[in-house]
Amino acid sequence: MSCENGRRFPSFPLFRKRKGHRTDPGPASPFPPGTSPAIRHGSTPARLPGFDTDGYPFEGLPNTRDLGGIRTADGRRIKSGKLLRSGALDRATAADLDILVNRFKVRTVIDLREACTPESCDSALLGEKTVECIDAGVNGMRVLIPHAFRNSDRAFMAEAAKMNLRPRAYQTRMYQAILLDRQNQASLQTAFQTLLEPREGAVLWHCSIGKDRTGLLSALLLHCLGADRTTIMEDYLASGYYLTAFGSEDDRTLRAYGWPECMRKNVRETHMPHAEYLNAAFCALERGFGSVDAFLSQALGIGPNERRRLQALFLE
Repeated sequence: MSCENGRRFPSFPLFRKRKGHRTDPGPASPFPPGTSPAIRHGSTPARLPGFDTDGYPFEGLPNTRDLGGIRTADGRRIKSGKLLRSGALDRATAADLDILVNRFKVRTVIDLREACTPESCDSALLGEKTVECIDAGVNGMRVLIPHAFRNSDRAFMAEAAKMNLRPRAYQTRMYQAILLDRQNQASLQTAFQTLLEPREGAVLWHCSIGKDRTGLLSALLLHCLGADRTTIMEDYLASGYYLTAFGSEDDRTLRAYGWPECMRKNVRETHMPHAEYLNAAFCALERGFGSVDAFLSQALGIGPNERRRLQALFLE
């Protein structure tokens, strides 16, 4: 993968317009791994794998999808109904939670949010349901604040203002900082240890909207399972499709609070995935550790044996 920024490519459809997740490797990409361009205007990603309906099955849960069916470089594929990524469960309706627990047999939920209110915690939302809830909070914007000021709301609001002024440049920098932060590495290690010793049923991980922290954990997991960089990028960029309705909902809320269009536009921009964010994260790991594999081994304790176990658990 090239770590150069600003390289431009013509667009091409990343996803086929057909029901079900892509299960064949498809034609070779004309672009180098990790440089996947934006989705062509008007293209539509494939429907979520594992669902027996044509529509999105959730009423309030944003950006939820099964990784099942994704092909690895050696021709295997991820088992359906085992690995789910999502946005925060506090937006889910009772029917949504019922689908997760009873239809998809989710038995483990990994929360990548740094903090939540008591009523929005997964354990409170899931109640008596037989689901193990794991806290693995990953620090997002706060990683860019000096340690002495990280608990300051004023410093946090200053960072939010910076992100609002230059959202794409800010998020590119944030993605790199997230993975290089020692505390975040400990949280990601907790998430991977949970994946290495899963309960029977499916594992779901989420952050707030399922794009940034969830996207980074998904990318690292797909790498461990043997997916190539283009496939990893396709999964990451799919959040742009699944977050469209969610972004509209937030825009209506901000409009009601009197936010001007210029500020709402920047907020909408932060909800969308862009290839340069994930490319920047991988480049940071390659510069700092020599390779993504070295980062996984040295920072997260995920070496060749652990990757083989993950593949044995989740591939067919």
